[in-house]
Amino acid sequence: MTHTLHRIGDVESLKEDYIVQLITSKQIKNRSIRSSSIERFKFTTMFGGFAEKLLKRYPTLRKGIEKALLNYSLGPQIIRKIQDSALKFVMFHLTVFNNEKEFTAYITRLMERNLGPSVVVSGLFDNVYKCLGRAGIHPHTVQFSLGIFGRVDRLPREEILQITTMCGHHLISAGLTTKLFNDVKKGKITPERAAAIMGKQCICGAFNEKRAARVIRANTA
Repeated sequence: MTHTLHRIGDVESLKEDYIVQLITSKQIKNRSIRSSSIERFKFTTMFGGFAEKLLKRYPTLRKGIEKALLNYSLGPQIIRKIQDSALKFVMFHLTVFNNEKEFTAYITRLMERNLGPSVVVSGLFDNVYKCLGRAGIHPHTVQFSLGIFGRVDRLPREEILQITTMCGHHLISAGLTTKLFNDVKKGKITPERAAAIMGKQCICGAFNEKRAARVIRANTA
């Protein structure tokens, strides 16, 4: 199950929003899964903790490092958490793309390098299937979002939900989003600055800042 499954918006908005997740976990003790890419990214507990805090604080730096690692064949994994004391090594990578060309190229490189982790992609079905076809693959499993049920009248406005649902862990609140919308309307900040503030709340990196800026601009003009 992916936390990026329930993004809200119309086709025009979502057709420029693609998410790719890679997750690998293993027991260090028995080393049942081996990967040269993983071995090259073993950190000590202390350095791993420092790196994790740094990457959380600067998500743009994190995304840049991730893409650079992939381009240099060192693997697209970024260490999410290292706990040698618990004998568990967990690596997590998530990145967002704003167009089909970049998304297709990324998936193609992943297939060519066959690094081993599970790959989950999110996006509009027609667009994703088309991109996967270009990469010469087809989905192993497909999940659908059936929408929202219950007291939907108590939910925030749709333009607010377009923002908050881009963080599947709901770390971007409707209150913060509403405030930043108002700040943009008053000319206090730009849509891009508002999107950057929102993006810092989403520690997993699923938030699409470019799409958020477009949504904000369209609803504050």
